[in-house]
Amino acid sequence: MKAYKKVNETLDVGPIEVKVKEMKVMHATPDYSMIDFFHGYTHDEDFDIVKVNVEIKNNSDKKIKFSPVAFLETDRGEHLTWEDEIYLEGLTGEIEGNGSKSGNIGFILNDGNIKGISVMSSDAVDDERKVLAKGKSAEFAF
Repeated sequence: MKAYKKVNETLDVGPIEVKVKEMKVMHATPDYSMIDFFHGYTHDEDFDIVKVNVEIKNNSDKKIKFSPVAFLETDRGEHLTWEDEIYLEGLTGEIEGNGSKSGNIGFILNDGNIKGISVMSSDAVDDERKVLAKGKSAEFAF
């Protein structure tokens, strides 16, 4: 592990509440069996990952479409989008009314010597594609 921060901060995006619990920067050398998976993101044999643990709660009774991290930028200028996310724990997408999800969001970094990140959530959107709340940004330092 290269960096760790217990965060416990909440970001409100309309009816959606995102609690950022903790974040880490880790150096990874994947097992040979995982090489093909990671080649979709990098051709390096080892790399740094920023991992953010979140809990998402839908405080409305309606289904909401939402992504806790639409994009992420490091303090070193690296810009990543939700399409670069590697954990694939299903945190992006629909959240049932009064439902919740929790898990990790992770991104491979070109430069893991970071001191902080800024994240931008997606908009909170209902089934009729109406924007209930614009996405919010937040900055976190290690």
